[in-house]
Amino acid sequence: MNARTVRITAFHVHRWLGLIGGILLCIAGLTGAVLVFWHELDHWVLTQRLGQIVPTREPIAIAAIADTVKAIYAPKGLTLSSISPPDAANYP
Repeated sequence: MNARTVRITAFHVHRWLGLIGGILLCIAGLTGAVLVFWHELDHWVLTQRLGQIVPTREPIAIAAIADTVKAIYAPKGLTLSSISPPDAANYP
């Protein structure tokens, strides 16, 4: 095996390892960005799907909301495990 063959083989191995490593680093960077900005992304997606909420009356008590949800879904065999109120009054 001469020096030229070793150089060409090393070049191809280096190219493919670099491409594979670069793709893995891009995936790690993108998923990391999603994890960092998930609150903002979640708010944006909910606003796109449900629209912006404009409060017009007094807020309803959380217990009343929980009772309504339980009454609707209990006959279907579903239970309410938790309620996460939004951060602001206009968040869906």
